Amino acid sequence: PFVGTGLVWAPLTIELAIFITYLVAAPAGLLIADVRGLAFAFALAQGVGAVTATFIAMRAVNIRVRELHSCVIWPVVPLSSVVVGSLVAYRVLVDHIVIPIDLRGDVRVGGALLCLLLIGSGALLMSSLPEASQLRRFLLRRSA
Repeated sequence: PFVGTGLVWAPLTIELAIFITYLVAAPAGLLIADVRGLAFAFALAQGVGAVTATFIAMRAVNIRVRELHSCVIWPVVPLSSVVVGSLVAYRVLVDHIVIPIDLRGDVRVGGALLCLLLIGSGALLMSSLPEASQLRRFLLRRSA
């Protein structure tokens, strides 16, 4: 995504941030929580990479943290809260029902994916974001 912007170094910087974070977090995660700790270290490293990419992109288009906070982050907090809340509710529900062992993975992953798709799409389509109205118009034109 940074090619053509003069930021050819950006992907290397992002991957370096991910690698260094994982290099530090993976041994600790493995010692503390075995394979789950290793998975957490991976997720943490990817999060650090996303934050690094965000700051590089902000610098490239000259956006300050305050602008990012008020124009990008706060408008999507209600939407993402609905989606995260539905995924947590689905996980709690799945953990409290009896599922045959050969279907547990499919039910957890497939159901969560379906929940994410349906609730996420619905939250986006009902939002007041400018992109949502463009998407609604596009979908209406396609369905007509």
